[in-house]
Amino acid sequence: MFVLFVFLLFIPNFIQTCELTFYKDDEQPLYYMYEGDKRQIDGSLNNCSKYLTIKTISTTNNLLKKMSVQNVNSTSDGTFINITVQAKLLGFANVTVHVYLERKNETVSIDENSLENHACRNSFPYKDDLLRNCPSLMYENGSYVLNKTIQIAVKRRQTIIDILFTTIVVVLVAIGTFCIGCGLLIEQLASNIRHPLPLLVGLFCQFVFAPLLGFGIARILKLDHPVSLGILSTASCPGGGMSSIYTALLGGDVDLSISMTFATTAAAFGTFPFWIWALGRTFIDFKLAKFPWWNMFLSLTTLLIPVLAGLLTRRYRPVMANRVGKFLNPIGVGFLVFVLTFGVYINMYIFYLVDFKMIMACCFLPWFGFIGGAILGLITTQDKKRAIAICIETGLQNTAASIFFLRLTFPQPESDIALTAPLVISMATPIPFILMLIAKSLYLKCCAKKKTNRKNVSLLQQKTLTETKKQHAKTSHIENDKKGPSDSSQIKNMVEENLPSSEPYPLLG
Repeated sequence: MFVLFVFLLFIPNFIQTCELTFYKDDEQPLYYMYEGDKRQIDGSLNNCSKYLTIKTISTTNNLLKKMSVQNVNSTSDGTFINITVQAKLLGFANVTVHVYLERKNETVSIDENSLENHACRNSFPYKDDLLRNCPSLMYENGSYVLNKTIQIAVKRRQTIIDILFTTIVVVLVAIGTFCIGCGLLIEQLASNIRHPLPLLVGLFCQFVFAPLLGFGIARILKLDHPVSLGILSTASCPGGGMSSIYTALLGGDVDLSISMTFATTAAAFGTFPFWIWALGRTFIDFKLAKFPWWNMFLSLTTLLIPVLAGLLTRRYRPVMANRVGKFLNPIGVGFLVFVLTFGVYINMYIFYLVDFKMIMACCFLPWFGFIGGAILGLITTQDKKRAIAICIETGLQNTAASIFFLRLTFPQPESDIALTAPLVISMATPIPFILMLIAKSLYLKCCAKKKTNRKNVSLLQQKTLTETKKQHAKTSHIENDKKGPSDSSQIKNMVEENLPSSEPYPLLG
């Protein structure tokens, strides 16, 4: 027991090592700052060898566009350190402080028999002893180096315009989902349920293929965690009001598109949290940022309730539902224009955060979704119109719901950084549709032109043939007139000349 007591008494001296500690007002691992703010961060050296003193201090800052180090100071006794930093741009920025220590010039007495010499603070002032008893120290160019990284999160100040943007997004999403419910006929849904293969293929593409595609793109391109979270959340938000518009423009099955949009919006209440919980933990530590179940429940409820309300309106007020359902396409177009204009204007910071890898990811998600949905649709349904509907529903994500979810669910700066993904995806998604519509228009124009040309050629040939026949007949008549009587007339005259006279024979006398 006595040996155990002695061991427990001296174990703190053995485990304590030289460290640089910076003070915080809370227990969060990050220092939070707003864009443009300056902050002084104070720290101190603890448990370092009493034979060492500070030689110099330097910092490493790899993200100069996000954070700048204004000043670094230390007290004369080498105990306290403070640095002043200024936040420049939204995001995460790490500043590493390098403290270079050297041996004091003063003469010190060393008790080689002391048990405390094995602790870092009382370690012998020799290189081997210091490095053995102070594992946090490194030896570089004749100095002992102690490194400490400060994790800083730069947030964006919320303004009235941001609140207005979020409110308008919520209202447009609610109205759009209500119109989806009003535009769905029970007979259409029942017909698709009785023949469920196209609907099941579409649901598989939206709830399995699209989220895994987004997760794979984020991992392969090694995107930042907040951006990866934005990609995943967008990939897990299927459908939207614009899908029926594109389906109609490209000649797809609009009834199947509306049925899939309704089914996916209702089913997303369970599938969306599942994918965020299952795959999102790779990109965000839910121990530090608790999983926002309640916020997610509220955000998805605001999507489900309008859809059910629209379905009830269709059931009991069909005339009103028909009128309301006609507003789905204008609302979808209006939301897209709103996001690409006002949304981009108030979120101009995304252009400072966007890089080539993010652009690739935001383009690959919808484009590969279109390709995968088209292939699966053609293989399983063997129908062009249904394949078009499945293709569009797979590649077209509900960026409105993703923006709404990210705005209301996660804290800053994670939400603002993740918001760049659905905004860029909103810009990248229409590109293939525009190209396909242009190609379709050119194809139809060329086909119509060829058809018109063939018709004109046919009419010209008929006209030419008719004129040729008339000319030939006219020419033949003129030639006959020049040659005189025809052969038949000559034969007739010869016969008439050889016939006996009609007068009676003369009497013989």
